[in-house]
Amino acid sequence: MLRNNNVLSRNFNQKGFTILESIFSILILLLIITFFPLFIKAYEQTQHSLSTEEDFEWNLFLIQLRKEIRTSDAWKINGNRLFLYFDNIEVLYEQYGNSIRRRVDSKGHEVVLQKVKSILLSNENNGFSLNILFQKGVKKNGSFILIPPRVISDE
Repeated sequence: MLRNNNVLSRNFNQKGFTILESIFSILILLLIITFFPLFIKAYEQTQHSLSTEEDFEWNLFLIQLRKEIRTSDAWKINGNRLFLYFDNIEVLYEQYGNSIRRRVDSKGHEVVLQKVKSILLSNENNGFSLNILFQKGVKKNGSFILIPPRVISDE
């Protein structure tokens, strides 16, 4: 009888992977796999919220510019600078470093759009287009059509 107990105890002392440990490992693996899509979704939402902030700034810039163009008496594009005229006031939009700034009568420095790599203004029929390349490589454009056209020529 002693001999049988000795044989059984010898088998239990062997280091090995039991079925209980295997089930526990598979359970942990399944939990990780189950929550992995949630982590990916949270990461995507974080990225989306960061891009939403940039879109918000762009949309706010467009709203402000459209309102100012609508209320202006005339406008003119000179290079990549936009001039808006109100009675005896001249408002200028231009690139300044990595931002677009707004100046009134060549005074002040109001940043209206940030992280801008380049800006391209071009005349179109009865209006103009604005193309902006941001530092992250994102391109945005806006078209402004004015009826009747109130363009001041460069003459």
